[in-house]
Amino acid sequence: MKIIEIFENESISLDDEDIKELNIIKSQSSNLPFQINENKLTTDDYIIGEIQLKNKLIRIKPRHKVLGLIHYFEMLLYIDNINYNNVKSNSYSNESSFGVNGLIENFVEVVTDLISFGITGIFTPKKIKSFKPKGKIVFSEFNKKLIPIEGITSIIDDYKIDNSANQIIKTALLKVSQYSGLSKNTRYSISKILNHFENVSEYKKDYSNLKLDIIEFYSSNPYYPITLEYAVKIILDFKLGYSNEGGVQWNAFLENSNDTFEKYIRKILERESEHKINKWDKPKKFAEISWNQQLGQKAFSPDIIVDFIDGKARAVFDVKNKYFSPSEGNPSELTSVSDIYQLLFYSNQLKTDICGLIYPADNFYEPIPLDLMGIDIKFFLISINMNADFEKRKEAFLANVNDCLKYT
Repeated sequence: MKIIEIFENESISLDDEDIKELNIIKSQSSNLPFQINENKLTTDDYIIGEIQLKNKLIRIKPRHKVLGLIHYFEMLLYIDNINYNNVKSNSYSNESSFGVNGLIENFVEVVTDLISFGITGIFTPKKIKSFKPKGKIVFSEFNKKLIPIEGITSIIDDYKIDNSANQIIKTALLKVSQYSGLSKNTRYSISKILNHFENVSEYKKDYSNLKLDIIEFYSSNPYYPITLEYAVKIILDFKLGYSNEGGVQWNAFLENSNDTFEKYIRKILERESEHKINKWDKPKKFAEISWNQQLGQKAFSPDIIVDFIDGKARAVFDVKNKYFSPSEGNPSELTSVSDIYQLLFYSNQLKTDICGLIYPADNFYEPIPLDLMGIDIKFFLISINMNADFEKRKEAFLANVNDCLKYT
């Protein structure tokens, strides 16, 4: 198979046959985040992942090294307010790409650990008739004459593993089993795992119920949260296309890493900070353009606004999903002029003199001040160490933000 690799936010020229196949994919799944312009494939901003055609794999890689697949699912669990105990498989590959193989292999590994810990079932009431009754007797159906023939009706607690959570996992397993690119070992592992779910049915509800069913499910097995998060992503976002003969013709797994990182950072501050954190539902208008009897508007919406009251904020931050490593290269390359201009504009509009850009980083770094010549604003470059333990990275990040807010 030929593999073509590009980085997020890049476009690529393809031959006529590839363009024809991509147009077919788009017609079958119109919500996939890419466009075909003449002979070029262009994705939406910050889209990463893979598209596999018949004999060609197009891999869209992250622009930086620190956000891998495991980080992505950690962040999703935290955003969804699902308890995350920093549990990983001992054999977890920590796949750095957002591709299909990494998705499936890591899913198989966490499901394997879930099974080793023990599949969680539920007790449901079941009515039975027996000559040796147990449980609660149903007196409303008590018939003395029929007891010698039918026995006594009673209700017992029946333990079954066929619950919504296990149905979601099984449905995801069945879906990835159709993927033609599985290695022999992975295919064998999935087959073994499915034996443990033999008495579990597929998930038949509308997929809009997936998240609610997960939130309502409880288990002492610590592997359920991350396993279910993988399963939901596979069910909803791992796309498979079929040929007229019924076989899998194409597949795609594409995600927006920027949105996830931004929501993750904002959620940390919303939950852990003593300050009020805002993100406007709708952008705020700041300019109008009138031309040829038509009126246009311009609006802005910062990622994180701190203590916003009566049009004024304590501080404003913007989240940037860009590679950030102060220990490497020239300090002038740590941030871009356009990002600085953007944040200065936000600061002016919100009447604040504290602002900062927030990046994913490869290590612990204290906030780096940006000295703005002739401008009385405290401007910081703040980072969160994605290589650190889940809790330690969060604590260090909160401390860095609080240090910056001391200047208010």
